[in-house]
Amino acid sequence: MPADTAVAGLKQKSLLMKKTIGLDRKDTMASQKEIGVGIAGVGTIGTGVVKKLSRDTIFEREANLKLKLERIVDKRAERNVFGCPFSTDFDSIINDPKIDIVVELMGGYDPSYEFIKSALEKGKTVVTANKAVIDRYGKELDELAIKNKTYLFFEASVGGGIPIISAIEIGMIGNSTDSLIGILNGTTNYILTRMSEGSTYEAALKEAQAEGFAEANPAFDVQGKDAAQKLAILASLNFDCKVSSEQVHTEGITGITREDIAFAAELGYEVKLLAIARRYKDQLELRVHPTMISKSHPLAAINRNINAIYLSGDAHNMLSGEGAGRKPTAGAVMSDIKNAAKALQKEYSPNKHFGENVFKIRKAKEINSEFYLNFSGSDEPGTLRELAGVLAEEKINISQVRQIAKKRGDYVPIVVMTDLTNQATIESAIKKITETGKRLRFNSAIRVGLNESEETTQIFFAEQTKEMIRETLGPIDIENYNGDILVADLKSGEITKLCEKFALGKIGIWKNKEGKIRSFIKVSNHPNYPKGIYMSTYSKEEVKEKGKRTIDEKIPGAHRIELPKNEDPIQGAFASYKDPIPLVLHK
Repeated sequence: MPADTAVAGLKQKSLLMKKTIGLDRKDTMASQKEIGVGIAGVGTIGTGVVKKLSRDTIFEREANLKLKLERIVDKRAERNVFGCPFSTDFDSIINDPKIDIVVELMGGYDPSYEFIKSALEKGKTVVTANKAVIDRYGKELDELAIKNKTYLFFEASVGGGIPIISAIEIGMIGNSTDSLIGILNGTTNYILTRMSEGSTYEAALKEAQAEGFAEANPAFDVQGKDAAQKLAILASLNFDCKVSSEQVHTEGITGITREDIAFAAELGYEVKLLAIARRYKDQLELRVHPTMISKSHPLAAINRNINAIYLSGDAHNMLSGEGAGRKPTAGAVMSDIKNAAKALQKEYSPNKHFGENVFKIRKAKEINSEFYLNFSGSDEPGTLRELAGVLAEEKINISQVRQIAKKRGDYVPIVVMTDLTNQATIESAIKKITETGKRLRFNSAIRVGLNESEETTQIFFAEQTKEMIRETLGPIDIENYNGDILVADLKSGEITKLCEKFALGKIGIWKNKEGKIRSFIKVSNHPNYPKGIYMSTYSKEEVKEKGKRTIDEKIPGAHRIELPKNEDPIQGAFASYKDPIPLVLHK
């Protein structure tokens, strides 16, 4: 290629690039509109925002808007090091006519709440990273912003660099999300990760503090309160309502030991501090507590100071990233500042965050879950019998028990995994053991699994079993799936009754490779059983003759079916089944 042709080509490409980003306009700088920004609070996050504001030129070119830092206020005069107007008087930002966007980064309730309120009343657009204020006063401030025809932005209040709020409000607006399950606190996740690697709680906490992942006083984080505030905000936005952290059942990680985490690993679990919000028609479930989750779950792989939120409903999505720290949080604040600047160039349109839905909050003690229980038992005959007797009195079924040979003085560790029960029942059993048990000492209790069995599940069955099902469950809604195949949405308790009636044991859950089929054979303590579709192989006469049977014997009353990948699993299962009483669960 001739040299002059190559040069001409490069010039043409350069011109095209300039047009793309707007640099071909000679009057670009002259026509730029300035947006005045004032920052209240220049600690770690505030300093990060100031630096980003001073370096950001891309936004100026793209939006043709110049963000100008007009003023900084901070109660500590020694922070006047940024080379722009500085004051310790917070009203100086609110009353400055050159400031369009007020950025609140002070934290806490006082004076942040009154400051934000005054700014909105003056018609200023407010950007904040203050989860405490949004948790407690979010709806009031939201309504105040609309009343004064301005905006309230708070992306950085939850998840640091994870754009979870915009994802819920904008990115996933087309999906109905029924549950949010998240690791929302980097301090506790870092500690639990290091404990899984062999550290003690105390050593892991000191390391987190040295790395800057934990405060000097870590109580708010390790007690679960930080995660509870964040969960309340996300639940409010997702379910179009307003709930507060005071309504969230909250437990921390201070009672978790290295031994608990080691036992969990042996059983195929990771221990995480989970924040869980679920909707059940007119009820909400809101809770934060340590949970043993299967190592196969996406959240189990979230380690160190990383946060993640798993959303389930019409679709299943997980967002993860750094949940705290100067750079990720300052980045989220900058995103809000830029979105606010763009919004101010358009005709005002209300941006309502919190809705009017009202839900009854489910009591956490009444929510069913499997539990891990850790006891110390005296090394003598009858100890296990005493433990089993107390649990039986409380109608707590044991799925498995392990007595570890390693002694702690005169005691040996005993680990119990229960079937579905609730916290109130577990607490009653622990109280009895503590008050009357001479051989046993209680150490810890942790919920196991994500309690998906609380949700309704579709069960498919043959036409000829309809009367038997109605006899067992009473009046339920039954629809036709295809020909003589029927379908109904049932809760776990109803499914358990059917499993017992059809001689199938108690409910457990498995998925096939495509993640579509779930069996209803209890295999939670038999990890080697193959996955797939299981159905009853008993007729009515055999059910009467054999009575209730369980998987623990040899999978009696069950039959596994292999299906081609592209075949409708329900239709295929029934087509290949010969017995008159098939049942299939499908999620």
